[in-house]
Amino acid sequence: DDLAFGQFLASPLGGLSDESLMNLALNRRASLVAALYARATERPDWTAAKTFFEALRAQADFLSPFALLSEALGPLGGRAKLLRRLGAEAAEPIDEFLAEALQFTQSEPGALQNFVFQLRQSGASIKRESEAGSDEVRIMTVHGAKGLQAPIVILPDTTALPKADKKLFWLDVPQQGVQTPVFCPRSGLRANAVAQAAVADTAAAREEYNRLLYVALTRAEDEILVCGAEGGRKPAETCWYETVRLGFARLPARDEDGILIHEAPQTAAPDRETATGSTSTSTTLPGWAGSASNWQATPPHKEMTKPERIVPSRGTEDGSRRALAASPLGVERAASRASRAAALEKGLAVHALLQHLPDLPPQARRDAARRYLTAQPALAASAAAIAASVLAILESPDLAPLFAPGAQAELPLAGVVGDVEIGGLVDRLAVTETEILLADYKTDRAPPASPEGIPPKYISQLAAYRAILQQINPNRPVRCLLVWTETATPMPVPAPLLDAAAPA
Repeated sequence: DDLAFGQFLASPLGGLSDESLMNLALNRRASLVAALYARATERPDWTAAKTFFEALRAQADFLSPFALLSEALGPLGGRAKLLRRLGAEAAEPIDEFLAEALQFTQSEPGALQNFVFQLRQSGASIKRESEAGSDEVRIMTVHGAKGLQAPIVILPDTTALPKADKKLFWLDVPQQGVQTPVFCPRSGLRANAVAQAAVADTAAAREEYNRLLYVALTRAEDEILVCGAEGGRKPAETCWYETVRLGFARLPARDEDGILIHEAPQTAAPDRETATGSTSTSTTLPGWAGSASNWQATPPHKEMTKPERIVPSRGTEDGSRRALAASPLGVERAASRASRAAALEKGLAVHALLQHLPDLPPQARRDAARRYLTAQPALAASAAAIAASVLAILESPDLAPLFAPGAQAELPLAGVVGDVEIGGLVDRLAVTETEILLADYKTDRAPPASPEGIPPKYISQLAAYRAILQQINPNRPVRCLLVWTETATPMPVPAPLLDAAAPA
């Protein structure tokens, strides 16, 4: 409505002065919102208020209350505007307000209207402990000043009396030991019991009124100034001002142009010695906190996106298993499927032999390989040929570092290259003083005749592994090769192919 929108415009968030608000609001023919939208370009402060309001209204139906308030107080500069006008003490209520919004967002549906309703119903309040030594003027009620002190205390309003317009009275019912409420809107209608209750209530209010005067008079450390506005008639004799004036009449006070002054030099030892010769130090605030006069905090750096995670071996390990499925045309014959299953079983056997045989003495490897192969009916007939091809790889001089003591099999490898998070399992890895040798086993039934025929996904897998190893050991070249388990033959992968498929 217009009243609420006018409150926004006059607030630190809207930023309009009273004069500016009147110029906008008076003589308008439509709502205040419509007037602002129609005339926003006429004045810079109207333009700024419209921009602030429009940015939040466009998101109010989509953001949670906490996200919307964070947007208003942060990127849109609302916190800086509030602190600039209200001072540093406004920071705590702002933070508590955000905490309420965050708790609501975590436990309730994120409707802004629901949040406002619950906040109004809760009646929540913040009680803040004021700092005794603050270099500022504090305006507070006497109730709020309990327990506090200040060098100078000013009582600006001491001629008003508590209003005696009570209409609801609680009367004792001795027969039942309870109280019952009686409503009496006019004094002429009061019965004796109600009149007595009214007198008791007035006396209790006066006692509380005088107790508050005692609290007010004992808040000052050095000076207390008691002021009052006389108005059109003389203040009541029971008001604070008259009570203090009567007290001054019994003190050696002097009159200076109608102002009564009583001085009472301190005779007791001070509670604390005044520091002499002390030097004040100032601390430079960090740059992100902003600076005078607008105290606009520097926006945080844009959050880095989470690295894309890839597992290079995942797409290649299951290739042979997927090949066992029926063809897209659904006419895969049983014989062909059996052939594929046999090829897969052979590939797995070669993979296992290359993993475990290097741990055995050279003279025991051939017999161990034959025993392992002949134990599998599908491979028994070709056990000797498979064992020979595997031993040829293990005994190859070019591949000797891969299977030498210290080389590792089934090695987990993980790292981040650029914006890509990489994780996988290396079949065989050897790190020597001069180079790093990496081998990956593949079970393809028809291995390519040259490196140019290697499937791209295999090249990408090796390139990803090589990139991680180059980060770990930047001073050693990484040599990669594939071992085709179908033929048990190694195939070195040229560096240019790997460079072209590098993950970053």
